[in-house]
Amino acid sequence: MIFNSVFNDNYGGTNYSADDGIYINNGKLIAYNNYFNAEEANGELSIERGSGNIFSNTDPFTSSSSDDYTIKSIDLLESGLPSVIMDGITYNAPTTDISGNSRPNPSNTAPDMGAYEYGSSSMLSIDLHVGANLVAFSILPEDNSIDNLLSSLGENILGLLGAGQSAVYNDGEWIGSLTNLEYESGYWFIVNESSSLTISGSMVSPNLSYGLLPGVNLISYSQSECGFIGEVLPDTTENCIYAIMAEGVSALNTEFGWSGSLQSLCPNKGYWFINSCSELEFAYEAPTTLARENSKQISPHHYHQSTKQAFYFIESIENIQLGDWVLAYQGETLIGAREWQGENTDIPVMGNDGSEFTAGYIHEGLIPQFKILRNGSFIDLGGDIPPYSINEVFVVSSLSENSALPQVFSLGKAYPNPFNPTTTINFAMPIDNEISILIYDLQGRETASIINGNLKAGYHSVKWDANQYSSGVYFVKMVAGEYISTQKLMLVK
Repeated sequence: MIFNSVFNDNYGGTNYSADDGIYINNGKLIAYNNYFNAEEANGELSIERGSGNIFSNTDPFTSSSSDDYTIKSIDLLESGLPSVIMDGITYNAPTTDISGNSRPNPSNTAPDMGAYEYGSSSMLSIDLHVGANLVAFSILPEDNSIDNLLSSLGENILGLLGAGQSAVYNDGEWIGSLTNLEYESGYWFIVNESSSLTISGSMVSPNLSYGLLPGVNLISYSQSECGFIGEVLPDTTENCIYAIMAEGVSALNTEFGWSGSLQSLCPNKGYWFINSCSELEFAYEAPTTLARENSKQISPHHYHQSTKQAFYFIESIENIQLGDWVLAYQGETLIGAREWQGENTDIPVMGNDGSEFTAGYIHEGLIPQFKILRNGSFIDLGGDIPPYSINEVFVVSSLSENSALPQVFSLGKAYPNPFNPTTTINFAMPIDNEISILIYDLQGRETASIINGNLKAGYHSVKWDANQYSSGVYFVKMVAGEYISTQKLMLVK
């Protein structure tokens, strides 16, 4: 049998023997056992049984005992294990090959050859950062209940979200409709502190079948190596996928290929697929090109990842320069940022998902405000911007710089609304003017005076703290010269 990180004490060069073993040839790792003969030709590893070639590149093959495996010809890796027990025999990692020559990467540990038996016991460790993490599982035990899998996280985990299912951890027990974790699904994990989740179990089959409904689907990726989107999706499936969203990154399917910050799919990551066709089934194809895991761009402008995200693909921005940062705001709160990379740069917009990490973030139906940050200065942008909606991907043809001053008086939408106990009121003034912003109750009685005086021209915002007021309907009224505007507010405690 061929196991991950298994080796024995035969290390050779270009001459192969019939013994079980792992061989190093020109810095590549070649593995086989006595079921097979192996050779490396033209940079590709072929596995032969008798005279029939049953394997090349990364396709699965079957041993005489009907066990399924994958195997790759890869650069030598080190497993970190000083020894491995196989068939009751302990093999210690050598530092030289059988000719006495030093191994290419001698570290007294067994090489990891990248061959895995499906169904064998393997181990997986997933790093979780503070807040929302979009993950999936390439390894699961027979008992895949969240009680069993997540016990090590204890009170650090706040909750789980799947597609149409959720669970919260309360007083030492899980409450909700999500009870088990599955290979084919993706999940949002919300944690209080950075931690790692370690799981032992059986590996997912790369031939796992996925069913997609029309619209948004939260799924995993079943191949053992990262793969470019256009390689691992079958053509008929790819034609149906409008966009893919991962944690803080996304990809849009255009006539010129995939655009956006997400270029490859990787194991143990969750992905939202937007299916524009009817129901379909597919299995990922094995990647043929080495793809790296997407390294989410670290923004110098901090905001929290939300489980309720959207992406705005911007085709062009007036006077934008490569290297400028495009920031998304809700009022005075930063809710997304991306460095401008050219046409179809995807700007993440994070919504309020009810957690403490996303307090003050945007709600459904509101329009985010985009700004350019250049040389320490902000430039407001305007254009035909669709209202925010959860798990949506929008295309905005162009944004232009707003004029330095507003053209008219206006009272913007208060946010949040409904609210408890504070809300932000935005307004604009084209000239210096006397202005009053007052709060009235449902009976028309003035209950609070927010602003009453002269203000400079420009864009302004003010907060109303209604902590001392009872729940109910209120009205905010703006008066500036002949301009009068009123808006309903809902205080919910």
